[in-house]
This record gives sequence, C-alpha cells and structure tokens, in this order.
Amino acid sequence: MRYVAGIYVADDPRVWTWAVDAIQEHVLAAEERPLGRWFKHKVFLWLRRPGVRRILPLRSPADVRLLAAAGEVDFDLAFRRSLGKWVSFRLDEGLITRYFPSRWRWRKERWIRSLAAVAATSPPMLGWDEARLISQEAYIPGRPVRVYDLDEGLAAWRELWPLLVEVFRTRTSVRSLGLPYWVRQPHGRAWLQRLGLVELVDEVGSTPVLHGLVHGDLQQSNMIAARDRFYVIDWGDHFHLGPPLYDLLFYLFKHARSVGTDKVVDAALSDPSWIEERLPGALSPESVKASLVGFTLMLVRRYQFRNVRRRHTLVRHLRPFVVKVAERLLVPPEPFARLPAVLLMEGRREVAAARQRR
Repeated sequence: MRYVAGIYVADDPRVWTWAVDAIQEHVLAAEERPLGRWFKHKVFLWLRRPGVRRILPLRSPADVRLLAAAGEVDFDLAFRRSLGKWVSFRLDEGLITRYFPSRWRWRKERWIRSLAAVAATSPPMLGWDEARLISQEAYIPGRPVRVYDLDEGLAAWRELWPLLVEVFRTRTSVRSLGLPYWVRQPHGRAWLQRLGLVELVDEVGSTPVLHGLVHGDLQQSNMIAARDRFYVIDWGDHFHLGPPLYDLLFYLFKHARSVGTDKVVDAALSDPSWIEERLPGALSPESVKASLVGFTLMLVRRYQFRNVRRRHTLVRHLRPFVVKVAERLLVPPEPFARLPAVLLMEGRREVAAARQRR
C-alpha cells in the first residue's frame, strides 16, 4: 500500500482516485478562506491523477501495531485518528472498521453508540469485537457539512436538532458547571480577562443548571451530508454532560469564523423559538450563560498551549461571537432593565451602545 502522513491507500488507480476525492471533500469543507479552498483544490486536482501515487513509498499496514493486532490489513484506505484510534474503509463491502487503542476506549464507544437516541443520528452499526478491539459500521457515502455554507449548516442543524434533544435527555442532571482547575490559575485568569469572561465564569461556577448528554465536538467535520439526510459521527471521543446549547454554540462558532459572526448569529438566533420548542428551558439565562462559558472553556483548553498567533486568532474571533450571542439571547427587551453580567466583558461603551439599541 502507498503511505503518507499516517494514511495508507491501496496501490490501485481506482481506489487512489476515490481516496483523493474523499480527502479533498473533507479538507475543502473545513477550509474557512476562499483563497485557501482555491489553492487546495488545485493541489488535489494534481494529486488525483493515478500516476502520482507512485511518488509515495510502499509500506505494509502490518507495521502499525494496532492494525496488526486486530488482524485487519486488507482494506482500501486507512488513517490515524485522534487519541490513538485508526479507521479503515472497504469500498466493495461498504464497511468502516474502527480500531481502538484500549479496552476502555472500545467500551466507551460501544456504550454511547448503543443508545437508541445516538443510533438514530449515526450510520448503522454492524458489529463489535471486544477480543480484537474493533467496531464495524456501514459506510455511508457523503461529505462533511461545509463550514463556509451557512444555509447548508443551518439546514443540517435544524434537521438533527430534534434527534440531538433526545440524546440530551438520555442522561440529565441539575448541577453547577464544573470549572477546570486552570481557571483559578494565573494563566487561566489571563485568558478569561482577554475574553472578558472573568465575572461570568465566577457567576456560573456556583449556579445550578440543567446538564444533558452532548456530543462535545460537534463541528461541521463530524456532521455528514449524505444523499437523503444528515448524520452525526465520532460520538465516542468527547461526549459528556454539558449545558443545553454547548454543541450548538460550538457549531455556530465554526461557521462564524468563515462567514462572519453577525451573519451567523442573526440567521440562527434572530428567532430562537425553535430551540425552546424542542428543549424547554434551554434559553433560560442560566442555561445560556453556562453554555457560553462551557464551550468557551473547551476552546481555551484546546488552544492554550498552541503558538501565540493561533491564540490571538482565537480571541479575535471568539470574543465578538460570545458578545453577539449574549446580546441576542440575554439582553432583556425592556429599555431600562439591568443588563446581564456577560455584557460587562465589553466595557461601559459597549453596554451603553446596547442600551441605546434597545
């Protein structure tokens, strides 16, 4: 098989073209910038020519301990995922096989995928093998939802929202938002100050709010647009109990980075009644604040050890997004009502401007 950067592709012209096209769809769907999509598209046009595969070295998948231990080295495409997992595809059989690095991770995946509510959102499971630490599911041809296509993104979310609400209700608990230890550390407080969230974090850390089962990483790359419907994939990595809008805010933030904060928030939340209809209480001030803090702390945790440029980019996009969502969902309609604490993040000028708009 041909190998490059953790990807094995069968040394076959038909498979090579399919694999390059599939990878291209995933890469371009996640690219936020038009120029970046144009350049990458040109690169993939060159890569998809079957003769290009001969540039890559030949290597046996048996060199990968996880694949060799499972006895699964006959496939068309395999690649390494996060947290030590591998995934392989067999086109003729319409089969996806997942390989897990530990029994605990295998059981965690089986538990979440065995829930009826989760199964309703995902491709059908075909089998579990604990001895080999693998799972198998049906391969559904499709592509990720495009991060730069807001209409498609909102259509996908509205279609899946009733199913995600059922997942949320599978496990619920009323409790305060669990704050990570680093929030009280100097570097954590510095992050919160840059985002203007110090007061809001202190407030929600002691306020009980409804939590339910959430995906935890529901970005566009984990939502597949197939021929007849949308699917949610990769449930096993980050699911946990979170506040009601946790997944929605993360999903919208990914769109906002590409399309623009005002456009995304106005399109999704100008009339948020569709959220409350399926999940009463999701738009309560306590739920909104806990969701804003929860998804923000998740992003900070992912970015806090990255390079300075990427951290600055996160703050530049995240701060106006949080403010815009707060203005849309938290600012009361009465002109002289007290503004919520979250708007203090932008200082007195922004608060005064918000009052004038009301």
